[in-house]
Amino acid sequence: MEQIKHKAVSGAAWNVSLALANKGVTTLGQFALAWFLMPKDAGLANIALSVAAVVTIFSIAGVGDVLLQRGMYKQEAGQGLWLSLAFSCITGLVLAGIALFHPIFRTENLKGLLWLLAFASIVGFPNTVVAVDLKRVMRFKQLASAHFASGALYTCSTVYLAWLGWGPYALLAPLALRQLADLTGMVAGGARFNVAWPDLDILKKLLGPSLAVSFSSLLTALQTQAPVLVCGYALGAEATGYFSWGWALASQAVFLLAGNLREVFLAAFANLPAENGRREAAVLKAAWVMTSLLFVACGTQALLAKPLIALFLPAKWLPAVPVVIAASFGLLLQGLWVAGTAYLNACGRYRALMLISLAQAILVSVLTAVGAMWHGASGAAAGCGVATLLGGCACAWPIERDAFIQQAGKWLKPALASFAVWCLLWFASRQTNWLVAPIGAGLLFAPIAAWLWWVQDPLEFHSIWQSICRQISGLKA
Repeated sequence: MEQIKHKAVSGAAWNVSLALANKGVTTLGQFALAWFLMPKDAGLANIALSVAAVVTIFSIAGVGDVLLQRGMYKQEAGQGLWLSLAFSCITGLVLAGIALFHPIFRTENLKGLLWLLAFASIVGFPNTVVAVDLKRVMRFKQLASAHFASGALYTCSTVYLAWLGWGPYALLAPLALRQLADLTGMVAGGARFNVAWPDLDILKKLLGPSLAVSFSSLLTALQTQAPVLVCGYALGAEATGYFSWGWALASQAVFLLAGNLREVFLAAFANLPAENGRREAAVLKAAWVMTSLLFVACGTQALLAKPLIALFLPAKWLPAVPVVIAASFGLLLQGLWVAGTAYLNACGRYRALMLISLAQAILVSVLTAVGAMWHGASGAAAGCGVATLLGGCACAWPIERDAFIQQAGKWLKPALASFAVWCLLWFASRQTNWLVAPIGAGLLFAPIAAWLWWVQDPLEFHSIWQSICRQISGLKA
């Protein structure tokens, strides 16, 4: 138990630190892209990405999750590669077919963007299988380093191509390069895989669970991409650009962090014994820590959104400020969502995972459409934020309810106190037009909110901090 906890905390520390570093690089890249791209360019690129999310029924991510859950990587990795290749080719062919034959997407820009996405989906087919070799032995430092390097390369490439005048193509052309860089980084970090002739018996065993997890992955992707598709149809490319750019700016670090931590949680929960409620206790503890961090980060982000955009970006992006604020509040309970979905995967409860993901995909699409009809991009962001919050609450359902109810007071007190402090600082900062007021409010909120969560359970945070310090000491030694 202690060894698993230490590896999980160590992996989480590496993922958090490199995700934050990646967020710094990405934020700088987004600020640079805002000078070179128009809102319509961002809207077109994100509409293409949302189309790709809808058609990736055969998501290759499901193969990796099943290989990890089954615990027979050396025997089944070769077959996983064949299955991943088949899924990737199906996705690429469907995207290419939509680009060629669907009348809505046969405009020159969208057709070319869909072709790029089809190519990238095929190029990246080995990655999900190779990553399992690092996850199964909990070597998250190497995995996080590979993700960081490929992410930084992608961001730099998009900025360079946008500067050259590639428009929306600048955002999608480097995706294949990113996939190759990620694969190279994982292999350099020690990941290994074997290539074998297809074995129908093993492929049959992998196919059913992989399809179930892949369908859940599709539904999870729809939670972020369906709103963009809804806005694309309801509001047009420019308003979709404001919506998608604002949500990306607000959520990129959270989803990057959530995706990386989900890998840590899935491996840790899968290694924990199922009896005596140990998994459930670990899920609640992980969700608690993530939620505390998100309340601090998202609250600060919502206060700083307007002054930072006004200071560093052209005025054409100011309509995205309400989107950033709404998205920040919508992401507060992503800790519950990430820990809950990782728990269901680790337990092999794929049906429950699919049902929760399906309900959330429908909810986020409906509320985004209602918000878009009510108040354009800002209303769409508000609807999407409310649906995302409700989805986080829904992920508490599969966890042992008595244990969660016992923890409710522990969550409620700092959450309400943090929200009250945020409202007070926000109203105070609006009493003046000076940009220094909201900047000061954001910088003041962060330590106050952190203290409110810390005092609720200092022993837990102290234990995590000690694990991180032991990891740093081991690195120095």
